[in-house]
Amino acid sequence: DDDRHKRFFRRGSVVLSDRIHGAWQTVPEARIVSLPAIDEMSIHHFAYTGWSQFVTKMNRYTTIEANQVLASGKPLKLGRILWASSGEFISRFISRAGYRDGYEGFVLSCLMVTYRLLVYAKSKQLAQHGNEAAIHRQYMSLAKAVTDGSATRKS
Repeated sequence: DDDRHKRFFRRGSVVLSDRIHGAWQTVPEARIVSLPAIDEMSIHHFAYTGWSQFVTKMNRYTTIEANQVLASGKPLKLGRILWASSGEFISRFISRAGYRDGYEGFVLSCLMVTYRLLVYAKSKQLAQHGNEAAIHRQYMSLAKAVTDGSATRKS
């Protein structure tokens, strides 16, 4: 019952977010009808078929979110991401009883911590090195320098 989403609405009654997993805002004058949380009226969301598909989606979504974080102009602080990551684990594994799913619940909780860390790491990398094309060019330049023997090793 704690995982309710707006599904049917009149045009203009909600404001959609352009962020992945962003919250929708209901306009104040909108009429809200809540349906009972029973299986016959539920939409079951199967987000992935296995761990490989989950990781593929995680890579795609974290790249999009990293770009959104960078575009927001908010400073990237390690403490904030560590707090968000630990909160993600506590929320999924403990508060939402992921432990009841055993191994799968633990792995999913850990992967969602990884998701948060990846958003941070990708945001930081984009801020320091530019877009994916710039990062690739820098990598190829370094690889060429290493194979040519002209690269200096960082300690």
